[in-house]
Amino acid sequence: MVENYRPVSIVSSLSKVFEKCLMDKLGKMFDCDDLMGAHQQAFRPGSSTITAGLSIQDFIARQMDDGSKVLLYSTDLTAAFDLLRPNQMVKSMLDIGIPKTYIRITLDFLSKRLGYVMVGNHNSDIFKIPMGCVQGSVLGPFLFNMYTKQLEKIILQVAPEAFVCSYADDAYVAIPFLNRNIHQMLEWGSYVIKKHQQWLSSIGMHSNEQKTESVIFGHDGPPCSMMVGNSRVQIKDDMNILGITFEKNLKWGVHAAKVLKKANSMSYTLKLLNQKLSRPLHKMIIHAHFLSHIQYGFPIWAGNLSSLNINRFNKIIFKVLRLHTFDRERSLTNRELCERSGTRNFQSMSILNDTIMLHRLCCNPMNTIITTRLIEQTFTLSRFPARIHFYDTSKRRVGRTSFINRAKKIAESIPFPWPDLSYHVFKTRIKSCVPLLALSDEQIRTEIGLHSEPKLKAKC
Repeated sequence: MVENYRPVSIVSSLSKVFEKCLMDKLGKMFDCDDLMGAHQQAFRPGSSTITAGLSIQDFIARQMDDGSKVLLYSTDLTAAFDLLRPNQMVKSMLDIGIPKTYIRITLDFLSKRLGYVMVGNHNSDIFKIPMGCVQGSVLGPFLFNMYTKQLEKIILQVAPEAFVCSYADDAYVAIPFLNRNIHQMLEWGSYVIKKHQQWLSSIGMHSNEQKTESVIFGHDGPPCSMMVGNSRVQIKDDMNILGITFEKNLKWGVHAAKVLKKANSMSYTLKLLNQKLSRPLHKMIIHAHFLSHIQYGFPIWAGNLSSLNINRFNKIIFKVLRLHTFDRERSLTNRELCERSGTRNFQSMSILNDTIMLHRLCCNPMNTIITTRLIEQTFTLSRFPARIHFYDTSKRRVGRTSFINRAKKIAESIPFPWPDLSYHVFKTRIKSCVPLLALSDEQIRTEIGLHSEPKLKAKC
């Protein structure tokens, strides 16, 4: 559709070097949270779609543990980067306190741009581009984050107890409700969304009302809906948040089913490629297109699955490994499959992803929201240097499954002092300590014949 066309900006290498220098200069003068806002997780060091998902998961779990319901809605912006107003950008930079010299440079970068439309062999006349952030540039995403920095402030003015998390132009707002009926929740949620859209309009952005989605976490009542402008928004049972399906009870069966369906479809393609590719290349395809899809968002959902879903994931993983090793007669055990292919089973991948994420969050504290939550649950013991100890919060009803509250168990699976290690050294050491075929708690109890609950620790 013509409405979905986006301008392509041809940016020279010299321009990109200059933009990077400007970004570095501003980064040294101001804190990341001052420039972009603590709620923004995109285009900044130490943050990703996974840290954004962890932040949302932790907030919802805490509120549900306290007996509150949480109304979460997401907004979809129409052509967000292309609607950035240079004059409004100047106002945002002045509010932050950026020196006028850098503001003039930025204004010059955004304005006086020319463009044309090409269809086949025909070109239009050259015309001025009055607005928009240069897509494909180094400075563009950085400027967009500053442009929308005030979102959290606007939402908290209306709903002080709300939580805001953004990833580029995707915004998620969670509003907790305690001792309110469902009709009051929907009315208040509709009012907050209205204020959100009014602010977007004031800075030249447009929200697609028909693509606004909402879920009430902790609500087990009949289906309901709320009015947003002239559109009716149906309250769903789950929501796709940055590629991960969050259910209203913070279970992960729906997401697991989607990932399993995709993994099964990929296994057929791997079977076709099995006879045509060398073993190293086939293994590379498995890791790049099969296992990477399964592992996406592991710290959020993999540690909270039922044993049935874990077995289903192991089944499809071992199926692909048997293809890779040409084990048509199923003569190899699961352990031999992992050892021969150098590939981990589901539990092993889960332990590895959890420990690496915990190290990144504790040793590279660029994510203010999650790092603050982790610090709240830590204590030190002088006789154990180079370790971080976490309080046990596993007795919570819902929150026990969140990454933050699993930090104690995750840390216990690291068998060596780790906070002083660099990321690459830690990653190398933990890979050698976690076995390729890790076992679940239930499997460990079965093997050693115990009925009590042992601690899960990776063996060196």
